[in-house]
Amino acid sequence: MSDHNELMEKFRAAAKKFIEDVDAAPQTETNTFLANVGRSMAELYSVALSLPAVEPETTGADEAPFQTDKFDALRRSLQRKIGSLDTYWQIFDSTQKEEPAQGSLSGDISEIYFDLKQGLELDKTGSKV
Repeated sequence: MSDHNELMEKFRAAAKKFIEDVDAAPQTETNTFLANVGRSMAELYSVALSLPAVEPETTGADEAPFQTDKFDALRRSLQRKIGSLDTYWQIFDSTQKEEPAQGSLSGDISEIYFDLKQGLELDKTGSKV
């Protein structure tokens, strides 16, 4: 197997593990869920950073957005699971004086989840966005 194919298989496996960890949220204690998602996200990013840079064949990746009702249902479910740990503050450019923006862990996890699911489905069918 070529290095590229091996990396792609590692990325697929990491994406599937992240999705499995998110899908298991209802049956998992909060701290265990956060630890599992944190580990699987770290692995996902680690593998993704090893992938070669490529130019996209298409533009407008947001042309096929995930279904709003399913996204909202997952986000609300994760928000209940995560509780008071869900919101955080971030500054986009620490070299500039700007107000912090509030982020949502449940929203971030949901976005990554649906992006990965969509990508894996397109990969499985051989489709392109």
